Amino acid sequence: MQIQDQVQNIQRMISDGAQTIREHPFMQTASDWTAGQRARYALYQFVTAMVWPAFLSTASAAAQNPKLKKALRLNAAGEAGAEEGSVGHTALAYRFCSSQGLTDGQMVGELTNPRFLESVGEMFAITAAGDEFMAGRLCSSEAFAGVMFEEAQPAFSQIVGCDLTYMTEHVEVDNDEHSAALLDAIEDILSGGGSYDEVVRGVNAGIALRRAYLEYIRVGNNPSTHTLACGPLCSHGSRDDIKELMAEIFSSQPIE
Repeated sequence: MQIQDQVQNIQRMISDGAQTIREHPFMQTASDWTAGQRARYALYQFVTAMVWPAFLSTASAAAQNPKLKKALRLNAAGEAGAEEGSVGHTALAYRFCSSQGLTDGQMVGELTNPRFLESVGEMFAITAAGDEFMAGRLCSSEAFAGVMFEEAQPAFSQIVGCDLTYMTEHVEVDNDEHSAALLDAIEDILSGGGSYDEVVRGVNAGIALRRAYLEYIRVGNNPSTHTLACGPLCSHGSRDDIKELMAEIFSSQPIE
């Protein structure tokens, strides 16, 4: 199979995965989400925003391919609000949560949510999985994140005073800038002899994880929502190790 054919197949996989999320019955009825479902979604976004800069720094250091490094640094710059006049995503996520009535205590408490701790373990473990897997996993996740932010907006637009900036910014940058830069990195990795099968494995992991995340938002913590898609890659330290990491990240990320 030619490199261009491989890239087109990966694009098709990601497009099909995004469409299944867009057409998922739970996303189609976002305006009917319960208060608990909205809270799970919002709090998960906040704690992920807290961890994401540290993850991107780790991933960028681990990446070998120059274009993958560049894509991860582009993402990190966006998270930090590096452009003049922009606001860091941690601050936007905080505003998103607080403007709908969630408390600081609820946000901090989410750092010990078992579902989130497992997600962090998987997140940092993929930095040791090689460029192919990491690029495929992140490219699919970025594309799916934009779709989920877009489709979830009706759940929050009905809340008077809810600040949706965090969601609207991600719809644009995740769908366009970030996923496009990662797809370009994938093409470069494959052109350099990288494993197409490993990229596909990463894409499939991203699809499976987004589905598990949707189920978590829908029903909360249960064994089915704790099943992550990467097998051995999910065993990144103990839960206590991850809690300690969370404490370090939280203390170094002042809320603006």
